[in-house]
Amino acid sequence: MRMKKIFSAVLALTVICGGIAPFATEIPEFSLTADAADAVFEKLRYIIEDDHVVITGHTKDLPAELVIPAEIDGKTVTSIGDFAFEGCSEMTSITIPEGVTSIGNNAFYECTGLTSITIPEGVTSIGARAFDGTPWLEAKQKENPLVIINSILIDGRTSIGE
Repeated sequence: MRMKKIFSAVLALTVICGGIAPFATEIPEFSLTADAADAVFEKLRYIIEDDHVVITGHTKDLPAELVIPAEIDGKTVTSIGDFAFEGCSEMTSITIPEGVTSIGNNAFYECTGLTSITIPEGVTSIGARAFDGTPWLEAKQKENPLVIINSILIDGRTSIGE
């Protein structure tokens, strides 16, 4: 939705400033990503990229204990996108399937009810602040100030010393 608003604003400014000839009959084609292509499966918003699925967000009323499906539309779910579940306070538990290899920036940021996360060994990339503001991360920090998942440093802000 944000991209549509930005495009509309840029187009309006261009017309106002005389950037498009008044007699032009054709506007070049363009395509919007994510916002325009989002589909919904069991309250999960997603896009299909080539031969895999990226979870991009959610609709309202997610279950407290969410299990992301391994496949949608016959394609493997491989990524959880940036900000996909940001601020989703009703979620307490999430299970990520084996096919997922990346979790985006801020994917679970400020999910204030999230206490349980199952992350498969196949996840090789976890974005910045993916779990900030979750009770799950706070519990992990108490266990060890260096929070490492699948050999990926998730957080080290509570570490002291060398």
